[in-house]
Amino acid sequence: MKIYMIRHGETRLNETGRLQGRIDEPLNQKGEELARLTGEEFHAVPFDLAFSSPLKRAYDTARLFLSANDNPIPEIRTDSRLLEIDWGAWDLLGCIPSNFEIPDKEEYKAFKIDPWNYHPDNGGETIHDVAQRTKDFFQWLTSHEEWKDFTVLVSTHGCAGRGFQCNFFENNDDYWRGTVPPNCCVSIGEVDEKGARMYVLDHVSYDKSLIYNPYAFEE
Repeated sequence: MKIYMIRHGETRLNETGRLQGRIDEPLNQKGEELARLTGEEFHAVPFDLAFSSPLKRAYDTARLFLSANDNPIPEIRTDSRLLEIDWGAWDLLGCIPSNFEIPDKEEYKAFKIDPWNYHPDNGGETIHDVAQRTKDFFQWLTSHEEWKDFTVLVSTHGCAGRGFQCNFFENNDDYWRGTVPPNCCVSIGEVDEKGARMYVLDHVSYDKSLIYNPYAFEE
Protein backbone atom coordinates (compact mmCIF):
# COMPACT_ATOMS: atom_id res chain seq x y z
CA MET A 1 0.00 0.00 0.00
CA LYS A 2 1.23 3.44 -0.90
CA ILE A 3 -0.12 6.30 1.22
CA TYR A 4 -0.10 9.98 0.30
CA MET A 5 -0.89 12.16 3.31
CA ILE A 6 -1.77 15.83 2.82
CA ARG A 7 -2.26 18.54 5.40
CA HIS A 8 -5.20 20.84 4.69
CA GLY A 9 -4.80 24.22 3.01
CA GLU A 10 -4.73 27.59 4.73
CA THR A 11 -7.76 28.97 6.60
CA ARG A 12 -8.64 32.37 8.01
CA LEU A 13 -7.78 31.10 11.50
CA ASN A 14 -4.37 29.91 10.28
CA GLU A 15 -3.85 33.29 8.69
CA THR A 16 -4.74 35.19 11.87
CA GLY A 17 -2.80 32.92 14.25
CA ARG A 18 -5.61 31.27 16.18
CA LEU A 19 -6.05 27.69 17.36
CA GLN A 20 -8.77 25.97 15.36
CA GLY A 21 -8.70 22.31 16.43
CA ARG A 22 -12.26 21.07 16.07
CA ILE A 23 -13.62 24.41 14.78
CA ASP A 24 -15.04 23.65 11.33
CA GLU A 25 -13.29 26.54 9.58
CA PRO A 26 -13.33 26.44 5.76
CA LEU A 27 -10.35 27.05 3.50
CA ASN A 28 -9.64 30.63 2.55
CA GLN A 29 -9.00 31.57 -1.08
CA LYS A 30 -5.27 30.95 -0.73
CA GLY A 31 -5.94 27.57 0.86
CA GLU A 32 -8.13 26.53 -2.05
CA GLU A 33 -5.50 27.60 -4.56
CA LEU A 34 -2.72 25.72 -2.75
CA ALA A 35 -4.82 22.55 -2.76
CA ARG A 36 -5.38 22.84 -6.52
CA LEU A 37 -1.70 23.55 -7.22
CA THR A 38 -0.67 20.55 -5.16
CA GLY A 39 -3.15 18.33 -6.95
CA GLU A 40 -1.74 19.42 -10.29
CA GLU A 41 1.70 18.08 -9.39
CA PHE A 42 0.25 14.68 -8.48
CA HIS A 43 -2.29 14.59 -11.32
CA ALA A 44 -0.96 11.30 -12.74
CA VAL A 45 -1.18 9.32 -9.47
CA PRO A 46 -4.05 6.79 -9.67
CA PHE A 47 -5.72 6.84 -6.26
CA ASP A 48 -7.82 3.83 -5.32
CA LEU A 49 -9.10 5.19 -2.00
CA ALA A 50 -9.38 8.61 -0.36
CA PHE A 51 -9.97 9.35 3.33
CA SER A 52 -10.38 12.66 5.10
CA SER A 53 -11.01 14.19 8.47
CA PRO A 54 -14.69 15.22 8.61
CA LEU A 55 -13.73 18.90 8.99
CA LYS A 56 -14.36 21.05 5.91
CA ARG A 57 -10.81 22.30 5.57
CA ALA A 58 -9.47 18.76 5.22
CA TYR A 59 -12.35 17.41 3.11
CA ASP A 60 -12.23 20.32 0.66
CA THR A 61 -8.46 20.02 0.40
CA ALA A 62 -8.89 16.39 -0.67
CA ARG A 63 -11.66 17.33 -3.09
CA LEU A 64 -9.66 20.13 -4.73
CA PHE A 65 -6.48 18.04 -4.78
CA LEU A 66 -8.28 15.21 -6.59
CA SER A 67 -10.09 17.55 -8.97
CA ALA A 68 -6.86 17.88 -10.99
CA ASN A 69 -6.35 14.12 -11.28
CA ASP A 70 -6.28 12.43 -14.67
CA ASN A 71 -7.65 9.13 -13.33
CA PRO A 72 -11.04 8.02 -12.00
CA ILE A 73 -11.56 9.82 -8.69
CA PRO A 74 -12.53 7.73 -5.66
CA GLU A 75 -15.23 8.75 -3.23
CA ILE A 76 -13.78 10.67 -0.28
CA ARG A 77 -14.65 8.84 2.92
CA THR A 78 -14.54 10.70 6.23
CA ASP A 79 -13.20 9.20 9.45
CA SER A 80 -13.29 10.91 12.85
CA ARG A 81 -9.95 9.34 13.81
CA LEU A 82 -8.34 11.84 11.41
CA LEU A 83 -9.77 14.89 13.21
CA GLU A 84 -7.40 17.56 14.47
CA ILE A 85 -6.41 17.69 18.12
CA ASP A 86 -9.23 18.85 20.39
CA TRP A 87 -8.08 22.04 22.10
CA GLY A 88 -11.03 22.07 24.47
CA ALA A 89 -11.47 25.54 25.96
CA TRP A 90 -8.50 26.86 23.99
CA ASP A 91 -10.16 26.64 20.59
CA LEU A 92 -10.17 30.02 18.78
CA LEU A 93 -7.64 31.58 21.17
CA GLY A 94 -4.84 33.65 19.71
CA CYS A 95 -1.48 31.89 19.85
CA ILE A 96 1.01 34.32 18.29
CA PRO A 97 2.77 37.20 20.07
CA SER A 98 0.46 39.88 18.66
CA ASN A 99 -2.74 38.23 19.94
CA PHE A 100 -1.66 35.68 22.57
CA GLU A 101 -4.64 34.61 24.72
CA ILE A 102 -3.76 31.11 25.97
CA PRO A 103 -4.04 31.12 29.78
CA ASP A 104 -1.27 28.58 30.39
CA LYS A 105 1.73 29.76 28.40
CA GLU A 106 4.04 27.08 29.82
CA GLU A 107 1.70 24.25 28.86
CA TYR A 108 1.34 25.61 25.35
CA LYS A 109 5.14 25.84 25.18
CA ALA A 110 5.28 22.16 26.14
CA PHE A 111 2.90 21.36 23.28
CA LYS A 112 5.47 22.80 20.87
CA ILE A 113 8.79 21.70 22.35
CA ASP A 114 7.94 18.70 24.59
CA PRO A 115 4.65 17.45 23.13
CA TRP A 116 4.65 13.99 24.71
CA ASN A 117 4.51 15.76 28.08
CA TYR A 118 1.75 18.20 27.10
CA HIS A 119 -1.05 17.68 29.64
CA PRO A 120 -3.24 20.81 29.76
CA ASP A 121 -6.24 21.46 31.96
CA ASN A 122 -8.38 22.67 29.06
CA GLY A 123 -10.75 19.73 28.49
CA GLY A 124 -9.00 18.74 25.29
CA GLU A 125 -6.74 15.97 24.09
CA THR A 126 -3.11 15.14 24.75
CA ILE A 127 -0.59 14.15 22.10
CA HIS A 128 -0.91 10.58 23.37
CA ASP A 129 -4.65 10.73 22.61
CA VAL A 130 -4.04 11.98 19.07
CA ALA A 131 -1.31 9.43 18.40
CA GLN A 132 -3.50 6.56 19.61
CA ARG A 133 -6.58 7.35 17.53
CA THR A 134 -4.55 7.99 14.38
CA LYS A 135 -2.72 4.70 15.06
CA ASP A 136 -6.11 3.00 15.26
CA PHE A 137 -6.97 4.40 11.84
CA PHE A 138 -3.60 3.38 10.39
CA GLN A 139 -3.95 -0.19 11.68
CA TRP A 140 -7.51 -0.44 10.39
CA LEU A 141 -6.49 0.90 6.95
CA THR A 142 -3.51 -1.39 6.53
CA SER A 143 -5.27 -4.47 7.88
CA HIS A 144 -7.42 -4.81 4.75
CA GLU A 145 -5.72 -7.49 2.68
CA GLU A 146 -7.76 -6.54 -0.38
CA TRP A 147 -6.27 -3.02 -0.24
CA LYS A 148 -2.62 -4.04 0.09
CA ASP A 149 -1.70 -2.91 -3.44
CA PHE A 150 -3.83 0.24 -3.37
CA THR A 151 -2.71 3.87 -3.52
CA VAL A 152 -4.46 5.87 -0.82
CA LEU A 153 -4.95 9.57 -0.14
CA VAL A 154 -5.28 10.68 3.51
CA SER A 155 -6.24 14.31 4.13
CA THR A 156 -5.83 15.50 7.69
CA HIS A 157 -4.29 18.19 9.90
CA GLY A 158 -0.97 19.37 11.32
CA CYS A 159 -1.04 17.69 14.72
CA ALA A 160 -3.15 14.68 13.69
CA GLY A 161 -0.96 14.20 10.63
CA ARG A 162 2.17 13.99 12.75
CA GLY A 163 0.39 11.40 14.89
CA PHE A 164 -0.47 9.36 11.80
CA GLN A 165 3.14 9.57 10.64
CA CYS A 166 4.38 8.04 13.89
CA ASN A 167 3.40 4.69 12.39
CA PHE A 168 6.13 5.03 9.75
CA PHE A 169 9.07 5.75 12.06
CA GLU A 170 10.81 3.67 14.72
CA ASN A 171 11.82 6.71 16.77
CA ASN A 172 9.06 9.20 17.59
CA ASP A 173 10.81 11.20 20.30
CA ASP A 174 10.63 14.19 17.94
CA TYR A 175 6.89 14.13 17.38
CA TRP A 176 6.98 17.26 15.20
CA ARG A 177 9.87 16.11 12.98
CA GLY A 178 11.31 19.58 13.53
CA THR A 179 8.26 21.70 12.78
CA VAL A 180 4.52 21.92 12.22
CA PRO A 181 4.02 20.79 8.59
CA PRO A 182 3.15 23.52 6.06
CA ASN A 183 -0.32 23.79 4.59
CA CYS A 184 -0.92 21.37 1.69
CA CYS A 185 2.42 19.61 2.13
CA VAL A 186 2.42 15.98 1.00
CA SER A 187 4.18 13.09 2.74
CA ILE A 188 4.47 9.71 1.04
CA GLY A 189 4.85 6.34 2.74
CA GLU A 190 4.60 2.68 1.92
CA VAL A 191 3.37 -0.34 3.85
CA ASP A 192 4.18 -3.93 2.82
CA GLU A 193 5.32 -7.21 4.32
CA LYS A 194 8.57 -5.53 5.41
CA GLY A 195 6.71 -2.93 7.47
CA ALA A 196 5.94 0.78 7.13
CA ARG A 197 8.35 3.46 5.98
CA MET A 198 8.08 7.07 4.85
CA TYR A 199 10.31 8.28 2.05
CA VAL A 200 8.92 11.76 1.36
CA LEU A 201 8.21 14.14 4.25
CA ASP A 202 6.48 17.53 3.93
CA HIS A 203 6.90 18.02 0.18
CA VAL A 204 5.57 21.42 -0.96
CA SER A 205 4.35 21.74 -4.55
CA TYR A 206 3.96 25.53 -4.63
CA ASP A 207 6.39 28.46 -4.30
CA LYS A 208 7.81 28.26 -0.78
CA SER A 209 7.45 32.03 -0.39
CA LEU A 210 3.73 31.33 0.04
CA ILE A 211 4.29 29.30 3.22
CA TYR A 212 2.97 31.04 6.32
CA ASN A 213 3.37 29.20 9.61
CA PRO A 214 1.92 31.10 12.58
CA TYR A 215 2.55 28.07 14.80
CA ALA A 216 6.34 28.26 14.52
CA PHE A 217 8.31 27.13 17.56
CA GLU A 218 10.02 30.41 18.41
CA GLU A 219 9.24 32.05 21.75
